[in-house]
Amino acid sequence: MKHAIISGGGIGGLALAAGLLRTGWRVTVVERTPTWRPLGAGIILGPHAIAVCDALGFTRHLAQHNEIPRLTIESAQGHTLGGAEHPYWTFHRADLHAGLLGALGQRATIHMGTTVSAIHSDGATLSSGERLTADLVVGADGIRSGVRTLIAPSVVPRYAGYTCWRFVGPCGGDLDAAVEMWAPGLRLGLVPLSGQRTYVFACANEPAGGTDPEDAWTPFVERFSVFERGRAHLRAAQQAGGPLLRNDIEELAAPCWGSGLVALLGDAAHAMTPNTGSGAAMALEDALALCLSLDEHTELSAALAAYRSRRHSRIVAAARNARMIGVIGQWSGRWSTWLRDRAMAAVPAQFNERQMMAMFLPGLQLAQEGRARLAAHPE
Repeated sequence: MKHAIISGGGIGGLALAAGLLRTGWRVTVVERTPTWRPLGAGIILGPHAIAVCDALGFTRHLAQHNEIPRLTIESAQGHTLGGAEHPYWTFHRADLHAGLLGALGQRATIHMGTTVSAIHSDGATLSSGERLTADLVVGADGIRSGVRTLIAPSVVPRYAGYTCWRFVGPCGGDLDAAVEMWAPGLRLGLVPLSGQRTYVFACANEPAGGTDPEDAWTPFVERFSVFERGRAHLRAAQQAGGPLLRNDIEELAAPCWGSGLVALLGDAAHAMTPNTGSGAAMALEDALALCLSLDEHTELSAALAAYRSRRHSRIVAAARNARMIGVIGQWSGRWSTWLRDRAMAAVPAQFNERQMMAMFLPGLQLAQEGRARLAAHPE
């Protein structure tokens, strides 16, 4: 039985573990945190990501989700600028993670509180000192991937020019779909979750490396109250006093897929700006594509070449699209944003729908291929 070491117990790593177990691999997951913790804020999965989860066989474990019918982009004053009508699933990241762990059950070996510290021709050594033999080592350990650093130390993230704050708070008003609002140099997003909660993200043009004051909520709410529709949600979260997460938005300039017996997936391979909500979807697609490639080819080199071929053009296009939306969304000039908003509002709804379907289609096709091939490996 072939053995894979997966570094990183996030969405992509656990999805890959589920897929490899289904195709007959033995799997060891290595996670740097000592215990599973409910980290992060919210997440949106589009139809392509949901289809990939179904192909991998674990949608029944994702019960803690909310279904919404559309995503809309608005001005700060509430005028519709764009959007698309498609079904989406929204999660608190902790709920999605718990569902993926539930799908694994006891079938994978999990090492907590350790990382991959060295890679060999026949496996890896962990920071705990344990040496494991393996046929494949996968870096699914995020934008600052330790596995990627071991094989490609010159590949480092670059700052996109803006900072993002995220939190999950109590519902501060009626919200039946996701909305992102744009103002000069600022954006605010509201995403309804299950349990009368709202996932909120906010972006602002900032120098890299900034920090918040001790009382972060007050200046944050004041700054983003320019968005009329968001005020009730901001105030409700401020009163609840939960954590306000802040991080600079970074990306990789180009994908890095691995070498030798190492494959990279998700942010470790191709971290992109989050402007299309595609980060988790691309990691899930990576997981399925890698499973299919490994199932098709007995030689690892051929399998990893097929994986790269399946994913490279898809990822380059997705990253370029996300980068472009982020640049336009963060425009801060008075006249440039005035022209942007009017141009967006003039785009026919049918064009927006076609653009969204063009983004979904490769993932839907991959999921269809995955269902057909993985049917030979019943759960």
